Amino acid sequence: MKRLSTLIGSLLLLILAALTIYDGYYFLVAAFKQLNSYLWLGVGFLSCIVVNKLLFDQLRLIKVHIHESAHVIVSWMFFRRVTSIEVRETDGMMYHIPGRIGSSFISLAPYCLPYLTYFFLIIRCFVMGSSVWIFDMIIGFTLALHVVCFKEQTNSNQPDLRQEPLYFSYLFIWTFRLFNLLLILLCFFKKSGNSLNLDGAIAYIFSNFYSTILNLFS
Repeated sequence: MKRLSTLIGSLLLLILAALTIYDGYYFLVAAFKQLNSYLWLGVGFLSCIVVNKLLFDQLRLIKVHIHESAHVIVSWMFFRRVTSIEVRETDGMMYHIPGRIGSSFISLAPYCLPYLTYFFLIIRCFVMGSSVWIFDMIIGFTLALHVVCFKEQTNSNQPDLRQEPLYFSYLFIWTFRLFNLLLILLCFFKKSGNSLNLDGAIAYIFSNFYSTILNLFS
């Protein structure tokens, strides 16, 4: 039963990855024409890379906190009770009450979910005027911080990745990395002169996915 559910999950991930890559290609072609929309996002992203190079050792504990917090947030999303959290300088551990669904999301979230970025993207939906660029920089900074964490923490010896077959864990991680990247970049894409923002980006991406699927079977 476990093997069957893993195979079905892998198939669904492959479909999501294919849709993301297909629609992502056409989006990138369009986004290339309005690169100025991503200026401050890029500035924030590069700023974080520089800070990480300069303060690598000092940021270790922060990165562990970011990792374990992802476990906690997704556990709550699946209505799991978190019993304890351990955070050390180089690693940590989060304990929760087991359940039937969501285990893969809980164990693999720290490797593909930029939750800090989404938090500020939600706030950005309510920001107007000349201060938007500040949030764009913060969003870029947090996105780079998550990317750094993903790069440093993802390896085949991680117990989180070993909870599922390794091929499934990597397929899950890369599918959602690509999906999250596309969704985040869409938030800054301007349509009719205005940024889509998070709510518009979600509607836009799933509308495109739906249209792509319909076109395949028409």
